[in-house]
Amino acid sequence: MLKKDYKKNYGVYAAITFASVFFGLSFLFTSVALRVNGGNVFEVLAFRFLFGYLIYKILVIMKIVNLRKEKISIDNKKICILSILYPILYFLSEVFGVKLTSSSETGLIVALMPVFIALLASVFLKEKLDFIQYIFIIISVTGVLLINLENFSSKGNFLGIGILLVGVFIASVYNILS
Repeated sequence: MLKKDYKKNYGVYAAITFASVFFGLSFLFTSVALRVNGGNVFEVLAFRFLFGYLIYKILVIMKIVNLRKEKISIDNKKICILSILYPILYFLSEVFGVKLTSSSETGLIVALMPVFIALLASVFLKEKLDFIQYIFIIISVTGVLLINLENFSSKGNFLGIGILLVGVFIASVYNILS
């Protein structure tokens, strides 16, 4: 049964794996791009969005991505809030954070996003977290702090880590609202 389901959903698993790897490497790509262009955050973001758009258009032309033509009801206010939160504020904070920290530190801080989402969901969506979830949240946060403890004291990159935490918060709010 499991083997049959796996084969049926192979494309989905492959897409999720590709997206996760690409997302993880994006911090490294951003760090390299900032070094190459002299640290211009807005130029990096412009090329990042241009690259994303071009890949999207190629996938549409190749009919790998199918655009829906049916009409859907859209809450314009919610769409505006979401579009300001995620593409704009999140990526600004991510790129500024990468500029002020290392790509590995960025990955560690962004790894806290599920923790932020769980905590925000418990507050805003009234989802109940059980004891074991709180234990793993504490373990996750402690792990990130222990891994970064040396970097906190030696590099003094508190501003970059703070900006990244703001970005994680923004992306978490986006996930809750969407």
